[in-house]
Amino acid sequence: MPFDADVNGDGVTDAADAQTILDYVSGKLGEEEYFDDYSADADGDSEVTTYDAYLILEALVTPEITITEPTEITVNIYLYDDYKEYFDDYYEGGAYIEGYTYLIPSSDEEGELSDVELSIPIIGYYGSWTDASMFDRTSYLDSYYGTGKTPYFTETKINYFEILYPGDDEPSATPTSGTRNTTPTATR
Repeated sequence: MPFDADVNGDGVTDAADAQTILDYVSGKLGEEEYFDDYSADADGDSEVTTYDAYLILEALVTPEITITEPTEITVNIYLYDDYKEYFDDYYEGGAYIEGYTYLIPSSDEEGELSDVELSIPIIGYYGSWTDASMFDRTSYLDSYYGTGKTPYFTETKINYFEILYPGDDEPSATPTSGTRNTTPTATR
């Protein structure tokens, strides 16, 4: 955390301090509640606004790490319960979760950046990968006895027209197969 913003006087800078600022700005903060207006001015513009609460929350989720030698960093990403409920309700087969982790260099006393900014894309999957209906919709026995669902990837004759040329016993797979000069006698 780049600054100390213990607005509510509990000894730590946390989300409760941002909420105290929001309560102050909206007029919901009680007269008896502690409020440090100097600490609440996170952006230093001599006004306490919702932007100050935003800066506190942003600083809480953006850790500042000083690295002087090659280092391995582990980033843990968690989904809030309301997002999980939404995905459970609307994406029964699971959903991809996308995001970025940013590595932003710090500047020295003269304002020069010590390195380049780096954004690392992250993709994950919420749900059970094996529950998805797209793969293995049916088994061999289901197909043999005709009790299974139509699979996605087979030679099943769906979604196209077949043409039966004179003299052929079976229709061709596509209307443009071969270079025949005959006209079709029947279509299905």
